[in-house]
Amino acid sequence: MDLLVQDNLHSYGALMLPTELNDPPSARDVVNASRLAQTALQMEGHPAGTANHVNEEAFMACAQYEHAVIARSMAHNAAPAWFVHWSNTIFNDNIQNIHIGLTNLTINTYKDHNRVLPAGGTFREIPFTTGLQPWGRQVQVPGGQVILPPLRSRDDILALTMMQADAYLLGYFPNDPLIGTLPERQEKVMLAVGCAVV
Repeated sequence: MDLLVQDNLHSYGALMLPTELNDPPSARDVVNASRLAQTALQMEGHPAGTANHVNEEAFMACAQYEHAVIARSMAHNAAPAWFVHWSNTIFNDNIQNIHIGLTNLTINTYKDHNRVLPAGGTFREIPFTTGLQPWGRQVQVPGGQVILPPLRSRDDILALTMMQADAYLLGYFPNDPLIGTLPERQEKVMLAVGCAVV
């Protein structure tokens, strides 16, 4: 469907994606789009790697799909001014606030998990402050581009190169300057993911 982005960056889990859309969209299409966005929001809370997990990119695509279906539907029916204002401002603000809240909740929960992890356990992936998942992501840093390795343990953090550590720090501390030695930067990454600094 042209209104719903589907590619390798979008993980929709077990969501039932729409297959067709009336032109103009019917009331049922609008309801289905709204339900899709609500279900995606609920499924985003499932842990990454599970069958029901919906990642942030997919959740935002579902929210944008809902908005596009409503806009396309309204193009054929004059929308009241209050609804246009609500749709363009308050609705989008609410979606953004929900996304920020879920990102912060995920970060705090996963950092707590990593902090009390028993020996031999695996760290959870801590999202960047933007909500994006870092593992495997290609990031531009001073000196070139790097692909971020997964940080499943303290040893993985200690194996980071300077450029990889910088890329993680840009995601976790976007307003901080990149300073310090490689071990100091690795320690800062440890703090960002909830790993005990020994």
